Amino acid sequence: MKTLILMLASAIGLAGCAVHDTVAYDQHTAQVNDLTDPDSDGVINARDKCAETLMGAEIDNYGCGDRADNIQRFDLKVLFANDSDYIDPRYYSEIGKVADFMKQYPEAKLTLEGHCSKVGSADYNVALSQRRVDAVAKVLEQQFSIAKDRVKTVGYGFNRPLDTSMTEEAHRKNRRVVAELSGAKNLPVMQWTIYTVDQ
Repeated sequence: MKTLILMLASAIGLAGCAVHDTVAYDQHTAQVNDLTDPDSDGVINARDKCAETLMGAEIDNYGCGDRADNIQRFDLKVLFANDSDYIDPRYYSEIGKVADFMKQYPEAKLTLEGHCSKVGSADYNVALSQRRVDAVAKVLEQQFSIAKDRVKTVGYGFNRPLDTSMTEEAHRKNRRVVAELSGAKNLPVMQWTIYTVDQ
């Protein structure tokens, strides 16, 4: 019983100390660090060691881009009519985004990979995907003056799907042209995916 009374007295004493040690939470602290992100790379200025990162470049925790090739994706839309490789001129500005980057890095090479949905025969889809990447390469050459020897094209048909289900959504995802730049010094990590949705 004596032990119980001592324990209760200790607990009350500690509780009393805790009441006197409380911190007032109505005090305001001044903002010291810059929490803005003017280059929109997802890293606040207080931590960002590389200002003005190229939009879309893969970065580390300090806002600095890697210097390699073929990883980061940019989504561009080029819509093809069903069973067609014709590119409507209204989509040239999308392809122009790749061309602008190639002009910025004149030593860079581009590989265009064509992919189709799993509709129709394998051979036919390989040929269709090849015609489509060749069409994108032609636009780069004729409309944006990108030298033909800087662009390589490969048609994969439906051999490398993003989505293996047979839904309309899967078909939409799988119809695409992937554009990869490589071979330039100090090239930010980049990869574009041009979604080629049949109309």
